[in-house]
Amino acid sequence: MPLTKFYVAQNYFEALKSAKSELGEDFLIVAQRKIKVGAILGIFGGRTMVELEVRIEDEPAAPQQSRKSARQKSSPAPLIRQADEFIDPRAIYSNSRQQVQPEVQPGGVYSQTSDGAAPKQSFQPRPQVSARDEGTDRILEMMRTMQQQLDSLNHQISKQPQPQQVIISSPAPGTPASSNSAHYPPNLQRVYDLLYRAEFCEPLINKIMIDIQTIPESSKEDWEILKEHLRKKLISLCKTAPQISLNDEADNAQPGAAGVKMPKLVAFVGTTGVGKTTTLAKIATNLVLKAKKKAMLLTIDTYRVAATYQISTYADIIGVPYEIIYKESDFLPCIMKHQDVDVILIDTAGRSQRNNLEVLELRKFLYPGNNIDIEIFLVISSTIKYRDMQDIIKNFGKVNFNKLIFTKTDETTTWGPILSLASEADKPIIYISNGQNVPDDIMAAEAGYVVKKIIDSEELI
Repeated sequence: MPLTKFYVAQNYFEALKSAKSELGEDFLIVAQRKIKVGAILGIFGGRTMVELEVRIEDEPAAPQQSRKSARQKSSPAPLIRQADEFIDPRAIYSNSRQQVQPEVQPGGVYSQTSDGAAPKQSFQPRPQVSARDEGTDRILEMMRTMQQQLDSLNHQISKQPQPQQVIISSPAPGTPASSNSAHYPPNLQRVYDLLYRAEFCEPLINKIMIDIQTIPESSKEDWEILKEHLRKKLISLCKTAPQISLNDEADNAQPGAAGVKMPKLVAFVGTTGVGKTTTLAKIATNLVLKAKKKAMLLTIDTYRVAATYQISTYADIIGVPYEIIYKESDFLPCIMKHQDVDVILIDTAGRSQRNNLEVLELRKFLYPGNNIDIEIFLVISSTIKYRDMQDIIKNFGKVNFNKLIFTKTDETTTWGPILSLASEADKPIIYISNGQNVPDDIMAAEAGYVVKKIIDSEELI
């Protein structure tokens, strides 16, 4: 009569070895499966083992029984049970690790006598499973569903590419923070670090580094040659414009509505507190005292209490006329009234780049019509963040400014944003203000001066 036996081990080969040690070669492997031993409710936790199901036609011969008894003294006892037998997984795990059992254990556990006699087998019929209430079945079903969902989720996570772990160590003393974000040969790295410390914008740094890498290798090894190439590259990127010049009659004469000569009109716009009025006073003083030109000051800044007093004070010191415009309709008549001057410098109220209505209101004053052209200078403080500079450029673009003026350069330690912004906006720099003294602390923008401040200042670090 065929007899079915089961062997439980850590893997298939161990189970097969146990079967051969007991039955020899005369058996048929029916199936193999994975089971959980020691699991809670047969679902959670536990240890995964392999169960091998074999079938023999009759009882093995006596010699094989003797060989089996001899081997059982030095190897773990296999687990044998009938096909219809109920087995406790905890008993499987416990008994599969025991070498010798003093007596026959219930639940179909194989045991061996101490005198080496042939082992006895004990089988118990499968106990009747008691009926469970609906609540228990529902809980068990929910637990199985949760386990299936967890298995599915783990399978999906294992298929997803894992993010690469990046470990950034703290830079050594004296090493710039940028050395963790870009790596070049020594001298090229030195160029990159210089640009990074000067706070150039990232796109401009990349553009410069691409150009630097195209020079001959011999030049890259000499820092002085490499620095000179960098200087020339930065000068080519720094756009500047000559200061206001009224020497040429054609420059300060604009045809008006009736074809009469018109003065040159220059307006200063920008956000609050950047130094528009002080910058205007410096330029006006230099035009009057050094260039010997006739100038007139005009303000449309009636928002600040002290604005009109400030412009009138500067006008009295310089000795030039001034006008205050309160409404848009008075702007053009005021200009026509002073056709005899060479230049009219227009001061405006500080406007927030975030307030579109204020910027558009300013635009109405600066475009009075009648073929009157106003040159517009956007005044920016060099101490603000680069992102704020970009925001100012974007929003004041509604007034179509022509040139840039950077103030408070004596209060900043980085000149990279100045060059970066002029390059990004594609607008030239006309003046650089470096202090509060009128009229001395202002100069015409020169690319060589800006680049020198960048390279020399950063090299000292």
